[in-house]
Order: sequence, then structure tokens, then C-alpha cells
Amino acid sequence: DAFPKDPEEDTDTDGDGTGDNADEDDDNDGTLDDKDAFPKDPEEDTDTDGDGTGDNADEDDDNDGVLDTLDSCSNTPLGETADANGCSDSQKDSDNDGIMDDMDFCPDTPFGEAVDAEGCSDSQKDSDFDGVSDAQDLCPDSPEDEAVDAEGCSDSQKDTDNDGTMDDQDNCPTVYNPGQEDRDGDGLGDACDTIELNVSQAFTPNGDGINDTWTIYNIENYLNSIVRVFNSWGKEVFAAKNYQNDWDGHYKGLSSRLPDGGSYYYEIDLEGDGSVDMNGWLFLAKQ
Repeated sequence: DAFPKDPEEDTDTDGDGTGDNADEDDDNDGTLDDKDAFPKDPEEDTDTDGDGTGDNADEDDDNDGVLDTLDSCSNTPLGETADANGCSDSQKDSDNDGIMDDMDFCPDTPFGEAVDAEGCSDSQKDSDFDGVSDAQDLCPDSPEDEAVDAEGCSDSQKDTDNDGTMDDQDNCPTVYNPGQEDRDGDGLGDACDTIELNVSQAFTPNGDGINDTWTIYNIENYLNSIVRVFNSWGKEVFAAKNYQNDWDGHYKGLSSRLPDGGSYYYEIDLEGDGSVDMNGWLFLAKQ
């Protein structure tokens, strides 16, 4: 008995003259008993994985499935999955970019590239989530849900024809048309509306150089077309094959002009096959 006269104590683990019942560090290993996993074992005061076996005797201190002799990270947090080297994502930085893998959105950053707080370099990140990396994105702030081209720009961000109107507002985004003219109001700018026929409903042959002839836009695309104009009594007053937008209101074959202020009926046979493809009324006026 180390303390034959003390009925409450018979052990002095470290032999320092103070019984274990009064000694705050029974094994004198420098760790107080209330912090010591093994208070009476001077060779061990740590049980990393809390399995009851001190690290000095435990072959897998952190219980990550990798023996200590092979473990590069012997203090893997409990419950974290470790790789073959015994390291979990919170312990390793695979691409050596300064961001641990568990916080790294881009764990394969190319060597030498600067990264942001999420571990991504410009060649890896896509700030506006448009599918084009920042390094290739000419418009890195594309609005959400807007489709983008190969350069990362949406229609609201680009002006393809450089006419001052953004593509999403441009009635002819691939052809320069700063005035956005649309004579028939169909939403397709005149610069692109090169197939559909648009017939002028009036003209003013007064010799001022403005609207002096009757214009059928895009009629030049129909080389066999036949155009005929009739007065209100059904008499033909003008006719032409392959019309060139040059009729100035004269009677057919005569030098005299038609009366102004009148309405005239027209027919257009696009293929010259006798079938009327378009018809309507036009007004001849002088100012």
C-alpha cells in the first residue's frame, strides 16, 4: 500500500508521493487526468478516434480505414471518407491552389493559374452560368436564362450588324439598318424583307422626286411578272411585263396622265401564267 494510513487511496501511479485520489496527473505525462484518455498510462494520453485504444497501441488512430503506417493524414475527422493515403477532402488540396478539396469547386485547377475564393481559375469558372467559361466569355454577365452564342453573348448584349440596335430589338439583326424601316409593319425589317411583295397603295407623280412612281417592292425577283392597272370602269390604263417600278401615272401608250385624285384597281401575275396572285386598289394623287 502506497498510503497505508489512507483508507481512500492505495495507489500512486507515478510514484510522486501524491496518491491518485489527490493527484491531478496520475501518470505524470503532462496531461491532466480530466483531459487524459488514459490517465494511468504515462506512454499515452490520446485516443484520436475514441475507440478505447490509445494511439500508442491503435494501428488506425483516426479510424479511417487506412493503417497508420500508410496514413498521410493520421487525424482524419471522424466520419469523413478518406482516400488511399488516408486523407479526406478537408485535409487535401489536390490541385495545390490553396483551397482545400472540400471547399474547392474546381479541384483540378491547371498549375499556376490564379483562383478565386471557390478555387476556380478563369479558365474553369463560368460566372454567369451560360455554358461559356469566363476565359472565353465576351459577355461574362449574360442575363439568366437567355441563350448565348459561342462567345457567351445573348441577343440583348450584342449588335451583330453594328447598326446601334441590339439584336433582340433589331428587326433585321444581321443586316445594317439603323433606321429599322419596316414598310409593311410585319416585324421584319425592309433590309431582310426581300422576298415578300409589298405594294404601295398610293403615289404622287408631281415631279418632286419623292414617291413619283408606283412601287411594288421585291417585284424584281419575278422576271416573268405581269402588272395591270384598271380604272373604276374596268378599262386597262397600264400594263407591263417584268415591271421596273417606273410607272408615273401615264395612260398606257399615251403621253397624257391619268386624272389625279382617283383610285385604280391592280392585278399582279407573278409568273406570267395568267393567274392573278395579288390584287387591290391604289390611289393616284398630286400635291
